[in-house]
Amino acid sequence: MPHRPRLFVVLAACALLGCSKPKQAQHTFSLDVGQATPSASELLGQAESAHSPEERLALLHRIVSTYPDSPQAPVAQFMVGSILLEELKRPEEAREAFQALRERYPSSEWIDDADKLLDSAPPRVPDSLSLQ
Repeated sequence: MPHRPRLFVVLAACALLGCSKPKQAQHTFSLDVGQATPSASELLGQAESAHSPEERLALLHRIVSTYPDSPQAPVAQFMVGSILLEELKRPEEAREAFQALRERYPSSEWIDDADKLLDSAPPRVPDSLSLQ
């Protein structure tokens, strides 16, 4: 069954292009309908099982940008901040991620958890004291 959408597209392309061989259409018109965009839930599952923090961040950012209104988006935004803070030790970026959580999802249950994590973060260095 997984090859039927692709076969349909190849045959349709063949008819449109006037070719007599499906292989020719497949090379001329390559579209893999079987590779649907993963849902927010699927992306979240992939993020949870990803090995590197960078890979998890990429998947979580994809959830927030592709599915901003999904139930998974607030938790994805929270996880971005958590990974930045706890795993990558980038507290300023984590603060920005948690601020985005607060702005985009003001009624999210994850805001309290974000605040608790920020309370444990290193204090912010004022711009006037930071090394340049």
